[in-house]
Amino acid sequence: MTSRTPPTMIARESVPGVTAVWWSFRGGGLEMAGPAVDRASAERMLRRLHEHRRGQKPVDIASMIHPQAEMRLLITFGVLLQGRAMIVEALERAQRNAELYQGTVRRFEWLDDETVLTFGRARYALTGGGHAEGRVFWLDEFRDGLIWRVHVYMREAGARRAYEEQFEKRTGASPNDPAA
Repeated sequence: MTSRTPPTMIARESVPGVTAVWWSFRGGGLEMAGPAVDRASAERMLRRLHEHRRGQKPVDIASMIHPQAEMRLLITFGVLLQGRAMIVEALERAQRNAELYQGTVRRFEWLDDETVLTFGRARYALTGGGHAEGRVFWLDEFRDGLIWRVHVYMREAGARRAYEEQFEKRTGASPNDPAA
């Protein structure tokens, strides 16, 4: 693990729902950190996605999904879906599952500026028939103010472990490392 000097925020430019943050690094350069997500708007989007209701059409949520999104959803049996078009198409095909699916978001925990651990309950179809119901944990990521990645876990520890692995890949440091 390498030692890193934390960046210094030098400017914020607000646009409705998006805040651009510029960071100054040792070495004199500026780097765009990417738009920070408006948390209230992000949580409303996640609630609409995870609390999908009977009769709600996938096109109703398509505008909230990033064009290069990656999702593993209960309604599609955890199959990895890539791209907005594939996700919307899969949701449209999953009619039986959509009729059975019922999700409720309990709370949100922001792990960083773009990643949310969403706690909830869900009733969902099983691949062999029947259904299951219980606590679920969605690891949700945003990019460009849109839902980018969604992965569902049955255990909180699994979601947190996946976040730590993703954080380490992005930064080269552990999220619990004080130097990160």
